[in-house]
Amino acid sequence: MNDKEVLSGTVLYELDIFDQRGILKVGRLNGLLRAFLKSNASFSKAEEIIETLKRYNGSLTVLVDETIRQYTSKLENVKSFIEQVENDSRYEMIDFEIATKQTKKVPFYFNFKKCHPGLYELKHKGKNQLMSSFDEDFQDVDLQLRNKLLSAGFDGEMKLFRPERFRIVKDAKVHAFSKDVTTVSFQEKGVRCIDENFRGRTLVKFNASLIEQSQTMETALFLPLQSAINNYYHNLSETVFGLRLLKLFPADIPIVYRGAKRFEVVPFYAEKLGVDPQRLIPIETLEGVRVKKAVLIHKDGFFWTKAHYEFFRQFIDQEVMPFRKVYISRNNSKRALTNENEIEHVLEAHGFDIIYAERLTFEEQVKLFSETELLVSGHGAGLANILFMQSGTKLIEIFHEHFLKSDYYQRSVHNQMGYQLMMTDKTGKLNVSELLEKMALLLKES
Repeated sequence: MNDKEVLSGTVLYELDIFDQRGILKVGRLNGLLRAFLKSNASFSKAEEIIETLKRYNGSLTVLVDETIRQYTSKLENVKSFIEQVENDSRYEMIDFEIATKQTKKVPFYFNFKKCHPGLYELKHKGKNQLMSSFDEDFQDVDLQLRNKLLSAGFDGEMKLFRPERFRIVKDAKVHAFSKDVTTVSFQEKGVRCIDENFRGRTLVKFNASLIEQSQTMETALFLPLQSAINNYYHNLSETVFGLRLLKLFPADIPIVYRGAKRFEVVPFYAEKLGVDPQRLIPIETLEGVRVKKAVLIHKDGFFWTKAHYEFFRQFIDQEVMPFRKVYISRNNSKRALTNENEIEHVLEAHGFDIIYAERLTFEEQVKLFSETELLVSGHGAGLANILFMQSGTKLIEIFHEHFLKSDYYQRSVHNQMGYQLMMTDKTGKLNVSELLEKMALLLKES
């Protein structure tokens, strides 16, 4: 039986989350759940889907433990937020409209001071293309693994470039009730709106607002709100990547960002770009503040483009030829392999540096990954550092048996990286002999 047949008679059966073979597509499922978290009217639908997934999880092509965990947590956060606002007389609940998505295309040399409010998109030269190398990269895998990879979206097509967008707004107001409930509202045609691309991860259509406002700013540029504030990947590839558009705007415009104490990456990279640190303002310090004219930088696409690598490459020494073989150890993590010590011992004997990334400064991480020729690592946010690896380098990504995601495979394509994946057995043990074979295969292709 395929996944659709397994779920016959449930709330998921009629939903558009299956491919033509009836295999559940995890990306479509997550997109659907995200849509149901846009307003409190849909919470019950999300809860029903999650409960159904819990009952049928073990019978599906790819287990959806991570989806269940993430969206159960999000629903709990939403309910907690609503309860907090209802019991705090300083706040009122606001139900926003979603701002228009109609874009105006502008050249890279446009005049910010003359631009009226609206959603803008930078003009790109050349025609966009869709790319996928799935059939070539995985032509030798067995049918069972192939179906798992298809379900997890490894066959997804990637665009050569994505629209680079920003919105200019007037009478903006900062809403920073909590790390998950953050956005900027503004007036559009007499209605209070928010930009669907510029928000915290949990809520879209409603938020909390301080009833009293005391401060006004003339202008400000808001870097993208990362989808998960305590996640290194989202801080680096969403918020920091927004710095690429600074050159389009006045050199003294204040820069507002949402940071995390664990990952103060914005000040680090802004300094590398020569930005005056006095221009940087954490968004949580502006709760309730009004901005007369603001710029909201949009997040770029989830799977990156060549532009990501071009931007982050300016932070590395490109004259250094990659020479390191690196294993990112998870020995200090809950995600450690059951034979982690054995893996470290074997790889060290084959000339690998055993690295504990959490012990490195940002500077050290940039240098290490820019010098890495072959990287072996478990799936996780730390793999965002492949942004600093040079074109043509190699990656072996390790997944636990119950968890498979296409994220870094698809992101590696724009950097022309050699890619292999491995999965542990049910006990979390990795096959050492198979790992050595995949290493030899990648290095042979060099």
